[in-house]
Amino acid sequence: MKRRSESTREEQLRLREKILGLGETSFRKSYYPELRVRLLELERFRFILDQVSVGIMIIDPGSDTVVDLNEETCRLLNKQKTELRGIRLSDCLEKRSILHPDMLEMDDGVAIIRDLPSPDGESTTLEITMHHAIFGGEAYRIAIIRDITRQRAAEEAIIRTKDMFESVIRISAVQDAGEEEILSATLREAAKLTESTHAYCAILSPDESFFKISSSSDDIPEMARLSPADRGGPWEEVIKRRVPLIGGRCGGICLPIFEGERVVAVITLRGKPRLYDEFDLRVATYLGEALWQIVLRYRAEENLRQLNEELEGRVMERTRELANLNSELEAFTYSVSHDLRAPLRSINGFSLAIQEDFEDALPEDARLYLERIRSASDRMGTLIDDLLLLSRISRAELHRQKFSLSELAHEVIEEIMEQEPRENAQVEIEDGMVVSADRGLMRSVLSNLFSNAWKFTGKKEKTEIHFCSKKRGGITTYCISDNGDGFDMAYEKRLFLPFSRLHTTEEFPGTGIGLATIARIISKHEGTIHAEGIPGQGATFYFTLGSKEGTGGMK
Repeated sequence: MKRRSESTREEQLRLREKILGLGETSFRKSYYPELRVRLLELERFRFILDQVSVGIMIIDPGSDTVVDLNEETCRLLNKQKTELRGIRLSDCLEKRSILHPDMLEMDDGVAIIRDLPSPDGESTTLEITMHHAIFGGEAYRIAIIRDITRQRAAEEAIIRTKDMFESVIRISAVQDAGEEEILSATLREAAKLTESTHAYCAILSPDESFFKISSSSDDIPEMARLSPADRGGPWEEVIKRRVPLIGGRCGGICLPIFEGERVVAVITLRGKPRLYDEFDLRVATYLGEALWQIVLRYRAEENLRQLNEELEGRVMERTRELANLNSELEAFTYSVSHDLRAPLRSINGFSLAIQEDFEDALPEDARLYLERIRSASDRMGTLIDDLLLLSRISRAELHRQKFSLSELAHEVIEEIMEQEPRENAQVEIEDGMVVSADRGLMRSVLSNLFSNAWKFTGKKEKTEIHFCSKKRGGITTYCISDNGDGFDMAYEKRLFLPFSRLHTTEEFPGTGIGLATIARIISKHEGTIHAEGIPGQGATFYFTLGSKEGTGGMK
């Protein structure tokens, strides 16, 4: 708590002596106890008055002069008591201070006094509240003075911060604008918030050889928007020192904008009527960083748009190429179906006619040659059928439906066993396998796999074929295994290539198209297929049907 000054103490002692005509010692023995009590109350009141943190002035309403005041008033107005007593309230303030015109006539009310000088050289803002009071039957006016400089600064900071955030929101919401328009809009907001007349953004080129300049107004000619970055000006100094500049050569505020550790741009603000303060720097920094993020977003969107256009162009080009290929494939299919079959029918028919009409005249070698011709034409016909099937599967649309794969497998294996009966055969098929797939295509898959298993186990004493499923990590894998001839794993990648066979036709008949057809069907289902085998011990084929297939029991 503050202590009263010695001058105030001396004034009170002199007042006592004038009242009593006695010294201090005699006052203590005074026979006027009531007066002594009143004087002590006055002393306590004066002490309390000088300790409060608000200024208090007692004003005579008749002359509008200051009758009394406390120490805090002197501090707030930066004057001595002797300067303030007996003068008018309006004369207590600096000439450049603004006093409400009705302040002198107001019995009650509030006035704000701005830009008062303080002992530390900073301007202060005071709030003066007027009250009406009566002391000893006489009317007085009481002026309560408070220093609200910090409060006003905090309120102004809140308002400016709100305006700053609203500016960023407005800038971020700019639609269908180019990079230059976004820069200009942001610079206008920065100039408005900092009370600047001009705002500039100098973006450093990737090779740091020149600046691309944007402005809050259209005061820069198009030819002057590019400036070399080697002139040694304030922008170069900001980039070199990596810190903001206020005043001096800058003539305002120059601050760097960073992307990571690299300075990518410099924001410049000029033309404020007063000196730039710390809050102006904060506003410029925040808007500058927001501006650069918006620019980066715009550039990314622009690059994405260009990539999308390029991708659409490529897709259209590939679509045309694919349409042309499909047309060529359809033409090839038509040619195979009609143009190639006719010669085969002729070869096969005339060979049969020679055999039947000239059987007795033909030597044994000629009959053998004719048989081989007919056999080759039959294989050629089968190969054409398989090629047409592979072509149709490649162009066919996929129609998924939920069905029992177990029941379909029983149907397929029963058809195979009817066509080629075998006494010692054991076929096990897991019950309850349900999938979501194209039923017609899956019949082709099972028919090929079961036919291969039946074919390659034909030389075994006992045929063993198993069909089951295994689930791991949410993916169901289906397995068809046999104890047939097997294969060498070194050739596993060749299994699913067209016309690639690991056995001769004399060993096991076939065209080499079946597994290629299976691989094409599984691929259309977004699944995978592979095989494992051991020569002489059998083979196992594993396949999946993609993420859209479902498993479970039939309802």
